[in-house]
Amino acid sequence: MAVTLAVFAAVQILMPVAVRPYLQEPVHTDVALDLAESTSGRYTLLRSGSGAGARVDVQVARPGDWVVSGASPVLDGAGRDVGRSLACGESAAPGGGGEAAGCAVPTDLHTRIAYQPADRYWAFQWSETAIHLALAGLAGGFCSWWLRRRRS
Repeated sequence: MAVTLAVFAAVQILMPVAVRPYLQEPVHTDVALDLAESTSGRYTLLRSGSGAGARVDVQVARPGDWVVSGASPVLDGAGRDVGRSLACGESAAPGGGGEAAGCAVPTDLHTRIAYQPADRYWAFQWSETAIHLALAGLAGGFCSWWLRRRRS
């Protein structure tokens, strides 16, 4: 019973972490960013570090969708990561003037995210159900084989 509990716990942890993100290819899209609206709930600017090592990433909220890309870098129109240059001054923060001492904030900011659309919910449910049923069938088959082998 202890082995069964350990295997059950492992499957319950590994399925959402290691299997579910790879069941279907996520959709990739660009999300336009406006620093003045970063408190709107659609996305959140995440700052880390200070000085030359500072960085700004974005956490995007898509209601109903499952965002799998986590925090994404802030990109300019050419696709270059500008997260370090945004962190160079406090006025680059939301509600700031947009320019800091030696720090110009581009106006064409965006981030690239990967997400699973909400309409894939049942596809994921059926796929995971099939995987769980296959694992249960393998476990039952192994137990039957083991018991028959020990009886004879």
